[in-house]
Amino acid sequence: MKCLLLAVSFVLAWAFAGAHAEPIVILTTGQSNMAYRIIIGSGGERFRWDPAKNARSWNWNFVDGHIGTAFTPLKDDSISLADRIASTIAKKRPDQTVYVINISFSGLSIAHWLPRAPAPDVFANILANVPKALASIGATRIDFLVWWQGENPTGQPTEYPDHFDAVMLRLQAEPWFPRTTPVMIFGVAPSRISKNPDYDFYNGLLREAAGRSPNRQFFDTGILEEQYWLDAAHPNGMGFWTIGKMAAERLDGSVPITSVLRER
Repeated sequence: MKCLLLAVSFVLAWAFAGAHAEPIVILTTGQSNMAYRIIIGSGGERFRWDPAKNARSWNWNFVDGHIGTAFTPLKDDSISLADRIASTIAKKRPDQTVYVINISFSGLSIAHWLPRAPAPDVFANILANVPKALASIGATRIDFLVWWQGENPTGQPTEYPDHFDAVMLRLQAEPWFPRTTPVMIFGVAPSRISKNPDYDFYNGLLREAAGRSPNRQFFDTGILEEQYWLDAAHPNGMGFWTIGKMAAERLDGSVPITSVLRER
């Protein structure tokens, strides 16, 4: 009986380890704060950026129509919000590889993620890259979505939550995006940083969009003090280092064990 129990325990441990070792895939998208990459030390900042060795980034080049070819190691001479999030989760899960697919453009309204989008069609770029990226690692789904878009919300700002719902419906129509995928929505710089009262209004709309589903959460960038901002809209390298870690810990903690084990 003792041998049987040991054998069963071994099989269960092996099965859990095998499932737990499956890759984690993060899709990030938005405008400049998601596309932005800062050279370490370029602003005189002092912080250590040691990206996880088990994190990889899809080599899309941020040009409309480009399709990436492979996942590559994270750069240690520069930092982006997407890379910081992926690296933080990877360090928490050393037995897994974390992959990030970042499809972002600077200065675009949410209309570029909706049907009949003006060029560049961000959603079309997502559709062109995500299936190929997943196939390259034998994955079948996105585990997290991180969204930072809102400084240029839309021609009808009050409709932003409805427009975000429409983007989510488009994603959920894809076989690689489960309806229960955890979503993090970043707020824009608060008015004390941006000096623009409209940004506080935009944050209210982003909070509303986040509150419309239990799978969504809002990340308030207003927690960053002045020294963490590069300008009126963008965090500096230390800002990305700080909020990327915090966001990753909140995001990863939102995943139930059944999702980690790929149970559907």
